[in-house]
Amino acid sequence: MAFQCGEEIFSEDDPLLENGFSGSWEISEESINGSSDLLQKCCKYFNFYLDGNPNDLVGEYTYSEDNSGNIDGVFIVDPTKQELIFRGKDGTDILASYSMNADRDYLILSYKAGRTELVQGWARMD
Repeated sequence: MAFQCGEEIFSEDDPLLENGFSGSWEISEESINGSSDLLQKCCKYFNFYLDGNPNDLVGEYTYSEDNSGNIDGVFIVDPTKQELIFRGKDGTDILASYSMNADRDYLILSYKAGRTELVQGWARMD
């Protein structure tokens, strides 16, 4: 949810809600170039917020990781291609493929960082 003048902006008709993109998420699994270390994952979080415009598939996000600062930006959902674009405030874009389970409480993101292919599983916290 986004905030404006101290009030929450919330619309049940927002397509971001319909597609499951809201709330807080914590990493639960990760593989790098097809390999997982099988250790329990911790301390990486995504928060997806509505932007107050219920007529689009654009929202805001905050990414945080243990002992590092937050990364804030805008995300854009393309449900027909099952892609997300994360646009950081520094102007960098990350294109990720996504899938979400039917209950909308588990999200899988796949993306490349240079030559590294990452696949991450995220569990909804709220």
